[in-house]
Amino acid sequence: MNKVGFLLPRSTVYPLLGYDFLDGYKSFLKHVNVQDSITIVTENIGFGLDEEEVYAKNEKLLLQENVDVVVAFIDGRCAEMLTPLYAATGKILILVNIGAHYNFEDNPSPNIIHLTFNEAFNCWLTGKLAATEKNTKASMATSFYDGGYLHCFAMVSSYNQNGGAITNNFISHFKPELFDTTPLEQHIENNADSNTILNLFSGDVAHLLLPALSNMQQKRQINLYFSPMLFDEIVKQKLVNEINIYNAKGFTSWLPQLQNDNNIAFKKQFKEITSRDATPFALLGREAGIVLNEIDTAKQQGLSNNDAIKTLHNKKLSSPRGWMELDGQTNQIFSSAYLISCKGNFELTIEDTITDIAEEKMKFINTKVDELHSSWRNTYLCS
Repeated sequence: MNKVGFLLPRSTVYPLLGYDFLDGYKSFLKHVNVQDSITIVTENIGFGLDEEEVYAKNEKLLLQENVDVVVAFIDGRCAEMLTPLYAATGKILILVNIGAHYNFEDNPSPNIIHLTFNEAFNCWLTGKLAATEKNTKASMATSFYDGGYLHCFAMVSSYNQNGGAITNNFISHFKPELFDTTPLEQHIENNADSNTILNLFSGDVAHLLLPALSNMQQKRQINLYFSPMLFDEIVKQKLVNEINIYNAKGFTSWLPQLQNDNNIAFKKQFKEITSRDATPFALLGREAGIVLNEIDTAKQQGLSNNDAIKTLHNKKLSSPRGWMELDGQTNQIFSSAYLISCKGNFELTIEDTITDIAEEKMKFINTKVDELHSSWRNTYLCS
């Protein structure tokens, strides 16, 4: 595959999202020393909200640019809409996103791969952790924005299935100037048996949540559970005053602190070509390169696109997050998960590594949204 098309998103919360994603891919090309033999064609798709525009940009890459494969940072309805197009052309599509939506097709397209940060799956693991640690009652805290995606469903469903009960819901404004945790603080103050908060936040208000949680913890013991994006370095960078957090934990797929050879090389090479530190978005670009390289190797043996993808089913690939593998049932990429604790002034520690995810993965996949629901149409974090 010598010509690769990229559909790049826009984000006001994470302005470098698209740049980090593409540069992460370029860092892999440098890693395997093929940067001069790959032609990259890019198209901008905004927030991934305009379905007609996204479809037109895909057609342009496939028909006018004649790319061998398309790597698109989108999810939701736009991703579903592209299935017939790629079924007809037979070209490979790698759908990349943070993984906040929760939908698995019964018969996934054999030439479409889903590469995500496993946001919803890690929220699932975190919900289970909160319940199994004997926190039987909890508040669910999220923002008006973050609450519009199905990672909330994953966290709450797992918490409920393992014996927990949500006794309070707090939904904050998503604009920093309107952010106010007073209702959550009042609930914790007035309910002595409510000492646990499941927190699902990102972006512009995540750094405002932490001081509020810190203040609540100074008054009484509160157990905190975090979604993956709450562990992102940008949260610490935006903190204005020092905080003192304790009893905070949750699962994520990657942190810069991981000490495997792949991650060390990734961070070094990304820094060399961008002068920036690696991010989850850069990681996804790097991993898109890993997946494409594996497919290309299989195709050089004479395999078709679909058969080349099948060679990756349930095969562990080395990655900066440790390992990742393409699930044969769903064509979704899963990976190891890391239990992270947060204490003091946003000091993160890797407490445990979960490598055997098979049982929880199947529970996660099989827990369907079986009633009417709505969600934001744009790609998560692209707003």
